[in-house]
Amino acid sequence: MKELQAAAYEESLDRGGSQVGHPFEEIYPETAQTIRLLKGAFAEPLADAEQNSVDLPASIGRFQVQELIGQGGMGVVYRAIDPDGQGPVAIKVSRCDATIDRRVRRRIAREAIAASTLDHPGIVPVVEVGSSPETGHAIYLVMDWCEAGDLGKWMRYQSKSIDCCTVAAIGTQIAQAAEHAHRNGIVHRDLKPANILLFPKHDTSAKTGLPWTLRITDFGVSHLGDQEFSDTSSGLIVGTPLYMAPEQAMNLSSATEPCVDIFAIGAILYHLLTGEAPFAADSYPGVLLRLQQGQPDPVSSIRPDVDKDLEAVCMKCLQAEPANRYRSAAELAADLNRYLDGVSITLRPVS
Repeated sequence: MKELQAAAYEESLDRGGSQVGHPFEEIYPETAQTIRLLKGAFAEPLADAEQNSVDLPASIGRFQVQELIGQGGMGVVYRAIDPDGQGPVAIKVSRCDATIDRRVRRRIAREAIAASTLDHPGIVPVVEVGSSPETGHAIYLVMDWCEAGDLGKWMRYQSKSIDCCTVAAIGTQIAQAAEHAHRNGIVHRDLKPANILLFPKHDTSAKTGLPWTLRITDFGVSHLGDQEFSDTSSGLIVGTPLYMAPEQAMNLSSATEPCVDIFAIGAILYHLLTGEAPFAADSYPGVLLRLQQGQPDPVSSIRPDVDKDLEAVCMKCLQAEPANRYRSAAELAADLNRYLDGVSITLRPVS
């Protein structure tokens, strides 16, 4: 509901009417401020003189910058300290100059709007959205700092097979967070281990003993249910091939529906269980070809010790036809929880 109201508010801004006293601003003042800021920032590119600076700024807004974490085509990421006592944060600073096309600028806006709309313990929140002289007045996004890294990094350092209960617990947390996004009209479209951050926690799960909470990040290619932010009409294939649903690879209209996230969660489960992605190949075209040809090898053909119930859950997510997958991420999470509780799942194990 909030996402639909945000889309209507954004449309009213595009019409240029006066927004004084708009109901959305009264109900969701912070989200409204974010949308107004992004609308203004991406209307025109920055002047050449304000393009990227290679110098490490001492501060960005009120945040004290400590180090450069990474940089890419869309901008840079810093580690910084919040002087208000909130601890370390990550700051993404966008590139909004004339060398960046409209689609990339929209991706930055999409991420900010999506994350500011969602409020769930399994989703990394955007703490603040701003524009600062230190960034050349480019937009920056402030997010919780994750010391433990991402799920992909954790997987690479595993020296033995990951036990089934741990895999099921990881899948449950991801599915629950995805369900929250779907209920708010947002489809992530790029769920993968690198976009699942691990936040350490002091209390461990009674079922699994996981030492961290998983949180989804990077909503840069998410579908927000409005045409302005949709990439499907441009012919652009959105997502990461190793975890991409067939309809994404073929750029079908269903590539904007929750079923693509369910497929991606299944691909993550498969990778956790077998040590490789379901459609792994030596090249990008090879991955897409395998993806379009049909089902991956059964989990048990690679790792025979995996419980049949958990294999059935994983393979249902990876069905080529969206209608044959779980109808919702909530149903997927419920079956994974049944498995963890030792209760029969809703599926018949694969033969």
